[in-house]
Amino acid sequence: MTTITLQVSDNLAQRLAERDDLPQILEWALDAWRAPRLSAPSPFAEMVEFLATHPTAPQILAFKISPASQARLALLLDKNREEGLSNAEHAELDWYEYVHEIMTRLKAHARPPAVS
Repeated sequence: MTTITLQVSDNLAQRLAERDDLPQILEWALDAWRAPRLSAPSPFAEMVEFLATHPTAPQILAFKISPASQARLALLLDKNREEGLSNAEHAELDWYEYVHEIMTRLKAHARPPAVS
């Protein structure tokens, strides 16, 4: 096994010290970086572009990824069930999950408080 020395910010060093899976994270990141670029925008880019518009709470609650991204997600999920995914496809699916997690949290905060 090879040892690599990196210079990182103090904040990043602290975050990395809290983890024990840095080799797996780096492998995932490299696979994601090499993933083929889709003709449709990625779900992450769609989310960032949407959030950059400073959406209202109702707009956040109504947010959905594009039909093209929804179709790609369905394809990845089907392939995962049937034959399995490549590392790059796993990385791509991870982005969908990441976007879903972020938007779920934002939508929870955007919901009006329950009336008692």
